[in-house]
Amino acid sequence: MKLTPYHSRLYYLKLLRESVIPELQRRENFDELWWQQDGAPPHFANIVRAFLHQVFPQRWIGGRGPVEWPARSPDITPPDFSFRVTSKTRCTLIPLTV
Repeated sequence: MKLTPYHSRLYYLKLLRESVIPELQRRENFDELWWQQDGAPPHFANIVRAFLHQVFPQRWIGGRGPVEWPARSPDITPPDFSFRVTSKTRCTLIPLTV
């Protein structure tokens, strides 16, 4: 059977719900973890994004997520992008005393 885009997103959601997330939830620091995904079509599905909003509120990186994936950026990876944004924000907010 060939997976259609509809089946792909259902399969991805099932994988997250039944395997990946339960395994991550066993970690002590689960509430501090961030989820990151790329621009694959199943990652953009409404049901997948709604699930991620529940499991990782304001803590996931991806298309139409709380932290947007930098689209088609050949020279910057999402972890680099996220780190740069976070570090720039923190450096701007924390006053330095010399």
